[in-house]
Amino acid sequence: MLTWGQAIAQTQNITKDSTSGSLQFIKDNLNLGYKYLISELGRSPIEKTKVAPTVAMQQWYQLPKDFIHTKTVTVTIGTIKYPVDAEESQANWDLLNSFPQVSNIPRKHFIRRSSGLNTVEMGLWPIPYASGNNLTVVYEANSKDLSQDAYTTGTISLTSGSNLVTGSGGTTFTPNMVGRFIQGTDSNSDGTYYKIVGFNTPTEIVIENGYEGVSYSGLAYQIAETFNLPEEMHTLPVYYCLMNYYAIKGDDTKELKNKQLFEEGLMKAKQRYANKGRTGIIKKNYFHPGTYPSHFPVYFQ
Repeated sequence: MLTWGQAIAQTQNITKDSTSGSLQFIKDNLNLGYKYLISELGRSPIEKTKVAPTVAMQQWYQLPKDFIHTKTVTVTIGTIKYPVDAEESQANWDLLNSFPQVSNIPRKHFIRRSSGLNTVEMGLWPIPYASGNNLTVVYEANSKDLSQDAYTTGTISLTSGSNLVTGSGGTTFTPNMVGRFIQGTDSNSDGTYYKIVGFNTPTEIVIENGYEGVSYSGLAYQIAETFNLPEEMHTLPVYYCLMNYYAIKGDDTKELKNKQLFEEGLMKAKQRYANKGRTGIIKKNYFHPGTYPSHFPVYFQ
């Protein structure tokens, strides 16, 4: 696995350029390459939930800045949760709203995107009549830019089979560390990266799976950000960054070499990960409305 700090260092080592101006260029382009990869693969690896109260007679609600698209939308009134279906057609949404209605139970939601960043709104129809009902949006979220240096203050204690990590010697964990990865860098640890999934106290965090190494205390460690991509793809943002770096420098040979490495890696990633299934079969849609093809296996119907 390549951490954020390692990706920066690797790029600087290759370019032999550690100036402050180039450092910012490297960080920006590593993140641009990362976002480009996610976009090209058509995958959003993060699911989040946002809950907000309805406001009487308010139709439009601002969505979180990392919003990509909704998975489910519900309104809870008392103990009953009502689903709110998606309306994807602008024409149908306009037709619905040509007959203004209000109700405590919205039936449709519509996503309105404006130009620029962080300007996505969700409309409800009928318009909520009362305030205070819980509007819950489960949505696919974009990965945020990586920016944080590795945290290494103090030491940690790990217990075999436990998912709790205890810090000491000045360690101060924070809630913002949830989602990053922790690795024991001491020779007495197993050296595996574990995802942080919970924050208990400034000296205790929770990892996703139980620690698989030998129990030990006083371990050196790091908490680091990493690209939310399969491990074999972690060098691709580096190639993307190097491609742009050498383009700016006017080195066509190195630019084209890194462009080739990036595009070949992206092509292989699409072949393996663009579809959620692992089958190598290329499927075609043989179905016709209301019918099954004659060769369709009966036991699958």
